[in-house]
Amino acid sequence: MKKFLFACSCLLCLLLLAVPAARADSASDLETKIAELEKKVVALHSQAQTLSGQVAFYDGQIKLTSLKISQTEDQIASISAKINFLEDKLQAKSRLLEKQILLSYKQGQLDPLQIFFSAADFSELVSRFKYLQIVQSTNRRFLAETQAVQNNYAQQKTLVQDSQTRLQTQSRQTRSS
Repeated sequence: MKKFLFACSCLLCLLLLAVPAARADSASDLETKIAELEKKVVALHSQAQTLSGQVAFYDGQIKLTSLKISQTEDQIASISAKINFLEDKLQAKSRLLEKQILLSYKQGQLDPLQIFFSAADFSELVSRFKYLQIVQSTNRRFLAETQAVQNNYAQQKTLVQDSQTRLQTQSRQTRSS
């Protein structure tokens, strides 16, 4: 009777592990599957008294680690796409900022008195000052946006490096198991 119960429990464990760990489309599916596999691994670990139980335990560990590796690879791909987008955006903003600085340099320092005396009437004077304020405000905003994109780019780059380190660690754990 004990042999029969033992054989049934081993068969049940193997059937639970036989469900293929298909690559999920979304991160939440991966996290759900990871949680389920972690529970199965914990349950199998307590049953790992016999050789067949130990094999099932290690098989569950391998599937769990493989799923974590898959999740990390997906994260790396997503972050890499964001980095490429940010690189393009940063290059475009840098070129535009460079053009704006070059134009400002060519025009030279604007003297408020020169603007005052070169205006034909009061409305033209007000228009010139408003235009000058708008250009300066736009340049300041553009510079702030460029700096924000640079900061975001640096953060995304760090995330990719962290994810790649995590992937290497997970790969080593899989190989050593």
